This record gives sequence, C-alpha cells and structure tokens, in this order.
Amino acid sequence: MKEKIIKYGYYIVLLLIVLLTILNTKLDNMDELWNFSNAKNIIDGLVPYRDINIIVTPLSQYLNSILLRISPILITFRIIYFFYYVIIIILLDRILDTINIKGLLKYLFILFFIIMLVKICFLDYNFIQFIMILMLLYLHIKNRNYNNKKINIIIPLISGLSIINKQSTGVIICGVNILILLIDKYCYKKNIRNKYIFKQIYLSLIPILLFMIYLLVFDIVGDFYDLAIAGLTTFSNKYIDYKLLLFVIILLLFVTKYLIIYRDDKNYWIIYIYMITSLFFIIPIMDMAHVIFSLLLLFLCIVKVVNDNIRNISGIYILMLFPFLIFIIINKFNIYRDGVKMDYGIYKDIMIDINLKNDMLVIDDYILKNNKQVYILDFTSTLYDLNINRYYKYFDLFMNGNFGINGIDNMKKIIDNKEQVILIRNNDYNYQIPIDIVDYVKSNYKYCGNISLFDIYCN
Repeated sequence: MKEKIIKYGYYIVLLLIVLLTILNTKLDNMDELWNFSNAKNIIDGLVPYRDINIIVTPLSQYLNSILLRISPILITFRIIYFFYYVIIIILLDRILDTINIKGLLKYLFILFFIIMLVKICFLDYNFIQFIMILMLLYLHIKNRNYNNKKINIIIPLISGLSIINKQSTGVIICGVNILILLIDKYCYKKNIRNKYIFKQIYLSLIPILLFMIYLLVFDIVGDFYDLAIAGLTTFSNKYIDYKLLLFVIILLLFVTKYLIIYRDDKNYWIIYIYMITSLFFIIPIMDMAHVIFSLLLLFLCIVKVVNDNIRNISGIYILMLFPFLIFIIINKFNIYRDGVKMDYGIYKDIMIDINLKNDMLVIDDYILKNNKQVYILDFTSTLYDLNINRYYKYFDLFMNGNFGINGIDNMKKIIDNKEQVILIRNNDYNYQIPIDIVDYVKSNYKYCGNISLFDIYCN
C-alpha cells in the first residue's frame, strides 16, 4: 500500500510539472502551430489535401480536431498534448514493470524520458506515432506466447492505424509487426501458423481500407497523391546534425553488442527492433526533434542492461551515463521561460516573447488594413495568419516538399494571378524555404519598403 502511494504520488507530481511546463512554454515552435492549424481547419470544415496542405496521412489531425472542438484555441491544444503524457507514463510504467525494471532506476528513467520529450517535442504526427510504438512494444512483450486473443487483434489494428497517421514510418511499423512473428516462428521455433500471420496482415489492412474509402468519398485521391506521395519527391532540403549522429552511432554499437549477449532475451530484442524502427523518424531531417524518439528507446535498452547487470557491468558505463543525464537535464530543460501572456484571440494565455508579440501586431495590422491581398512567403506565416483567422493552403506551410509535384510552378501561377503584396523575410532564411520562389518574386515584383522583419514587394 505504501509503495502504491509513493508511486502514484510521484506520477502526480511529475504530471503537474509537465502541465506547468507545457502551459508556460513560450510561443516559438512552428511545428506546434502547423499541427494546431490543421486541426482547427478541419473543425472549420476544410478537407485535408483538397483545402489543407498536409503531407502525411491525417489520423493525428482528425484525432486532435475532435478533442479541440471543446475550445479551438492554442491553450486547449496544449492541454490535449498534456493528456497524451498521461498515456505515455502509464505505458512506460507497464513496460518497465513487464521487463522487471523497478525501484529507483525505473523512476529515474521515467523522469529523464518525460523531461526530454517535454523539452524537445510538441504535439504532432511523430509524437502520436511514437505513442503507437510504445503501445505495440508493451503489447508484444506482454503477449510473448500469443495466447491473448484481444492483443492478437489490437496489435495489427494499431499497426494499420500507424499507416494512416504517417504513411512512411507506418509502413515500416507494419513490417516490423510481421518481422517479429517471423523471428518467433523461425528463430525461436514458436508454433505460429501461416494462417495467423495472414490474419495479422489483413487486420492491419482494415484501417487502410477505411482511409481509402475516405479518400474516395471526399474525391481527394488525386490531391492526396499529389501532396503526400508524389510531392514528397520535391523535398530536396536535408539536414544532419553530425555530432548527434556520432553520439547515436556510439550508443547503437553499445546496445547492439548486448543484442548478441541477450539473444535469448526476447524482450530486449523487441525493444531493439522498435528502437531501430523509430530511427526512420529522422529521414530526411536528423535533428534532436526527430532523433529523440529512437534516442529514448536506446536509453531503454541501456537501462535494461544496467538493471540486469547492476553487479557485473563495468562501472565505466554507469559513470559515462549519469553525467550525460545530468548535463542534458541542466542544459536542455527549463520549466519556466521569460515572456508575456497573450490576453486575447487564438493565443490567449500563451507565453510569447514581447518582441515577437509586437512584430506580430504590427504585421497583422498591416495585412488587415491593406486593400490588396497580402501573402507572407516565410515558414512563420502561420504564426501571423492564425492570429487574424485566415489560412492559405500553400503559403501557410511555405517550405520545400509541401507544394505537390509541380509545386514551384503552381506557386508562381498563384503569385502572378492578381494584384497582391508579398512579404519576404529580409534576412535569416530557414534552410527549407523555396529560394526559387523567393528569387522569382524579387525579380518580378518591385521593392516597396519594409515592415518589421519583412521586405515588402508589390506588382
């Protein structure tokens, strides 16, 4: 009884810290705003692909829009984000108990895991995809003998749902589910019939078939193909943090060594397989926001090794691990941030940098008072457009890979279509900005001055 009180008390305190952190995080992440905007647009009656610029399958957008209907403002979106952390902590608690990691090591790992997620992530499709991976990981290690009929149905359904959440990594997750069955059948000689494997495949196809019906009903098959399949080939900008890559490789070599030692520990290699699966989140951008998911599962592998070999493992590994954890917590996590709270509109009660707030008010006032159509050709355009309740399909996600297969030419036609004013950032372009379009405007429009961070171009 005492142990349960300590356990639930710890989780309640941790969740309160998470909630305070989320609610007091400064408005400065465009991934958060793009995903919030998509959910809000669905509530407003817009249809993904036809009306909304989405380059992944739309499960997370629809899921968030259902919950956001309570009050479609950003603070509600963040509260929804918090409730996902409740799910994550429940999953982590059950995963760690199932693989026999308990006591102080368990609670320290959960603390580190949650701190890293809160600091680096926001509510987007990758975050939802990672929750699905944690669900599948737990269900697989819980049902090692395949004798739970409910879990045997739930696993392929979640695998299928992962495809309609993010098509690229979802396909890999579905493949991993089948791979685990094949490894168990042929390497561990489990009595798994081919009929059962085929059943897993067709159960995973159910969500996909429902999604295809959705595309047909809304007549958006072509739009989906253009943005979410063919259009991705235009995603030419790539980014790799080579220091982070080196660090991941070192950790990967360490846990792979124990994959050989733990070849009879089925829980370890299942964690390892899902860790490898989450590495695909980094394509084509390898930064901390994309690698964090595989990094956390890498640490789960390490924690299992430490837990199983606490008396035998070389002390150097532990000495190397804990200073790193302390460094990350001190340097990467800050619960309270400076700023002011917005007191109106869609950003009400959200912390914002005072300079950004002033810039946003100036730019939005310029847009509202201008007699011509004003487009912002910048990756931050959603920040300004949300504040005045407007949305433009291509301009509100103004980055390479988000315009469809003929995106650049289509954007030029939109720009040439009528009299309008275009705002272009006067310095410090984001690396994903389509420079071809920016240069086209500068060559075909005349410079008409500047406002705040942006140069003004008129035709």
